[in-house]
Amino acid sequence: MFAGRSRSGVVAAALLASLAAPVRAQVASPAPSAPGAPPAPAAALPHGAFAFLMDVVPVGTLSTEIAGTPLAVDASTAYGVSAVLDLFASPVLAIGAAPRFVWGLHGPDAMNSATELDLVLRASLGTPAGDGLTIQVYGDAGWSWVFSPNDVLSSGLAFGVGAVASYAIGDSNFVRLDLGYQLGRQRASVGGVDVDASSDLLHVGLGVGSYF
Repeated sequence: MFAGRSRSGVVAAALLASLAAPVRAQVASPAPSAPGAPPAPAAALPHGAFAFLMDVVPVGTLSTEIAGTPLAVDASTAYGVSAVLDLFASPVLAIGAAPRFVWGLHGPDAMNSATELDLVLRASLGTPAGDGLTIQVYGDAGWSWVFSPNDVLSSGLAFGVGAVASYAIGDSNFVRLDLGYQLGRQRASVGGVDVDASSDLLHVGLGVGSYF
């Protein structure tokens, strides 16, 4: 009889062990980790940017001809306004336009001054637009008109180079500093004679703009 009870105890113990093994395995096995969250999508590149700037022209040269003799004088400080439209062809390349209007162009002893209108196309290359600081260098090319106080109008090609620093404020706005130099090749007709009446100007601009 004791032998039968012993065999029954062994069978019961084996059954309990077989039932407990999966439980121990489940307790010992760590729960599978949840899949990680997908990475955040990269910020979309803006289509372009528009900026409006106030300009100071602290350095420049005004050139003309008197009786066929070239004459160049240093320009006094002048002022202007400009606008810039950039369309982003890639994260680092922008194509656009940069019209500028300058007033107060004259030599150090002149009583009257000229004004200038520049309509130029611009290509910019630099760091991608977005958060933080953006640095670009650019080249300009277009047409320029100088309106002299003696009713002489000169016009011609204009070429410029410069650099721009923009700092993002908020989601889509920025402040901008622009430093550039423009070479003018304007000429005028005086008494039926084609003469030089050009300007070479360094400008510093500060303004605000928005990405779109």
